[in-house]
Amino acid sequence: MPAPDDLTGLASAVEEALRTYARQRTALKKQWAPVNRHWTQTSAPVTASGHPHPA
Repeated sequence: MPAPDDLTGLASAVEEALRTYARQRTALKKQWAPVNRHWTQTSAPVTASGHPHPA
């Protein structure tokens, strides 16, 4: 979150950052939601040991 040079605008900067955070978090939750209790995103596969697949 960028802080304003003049601290009188700090309250409005924090309010805007919190509003933006909430929108972005909601969008990410929808994008990365499990389907039938299974994660369908395959961009970062993980093995049962928790380590990424070897290349």
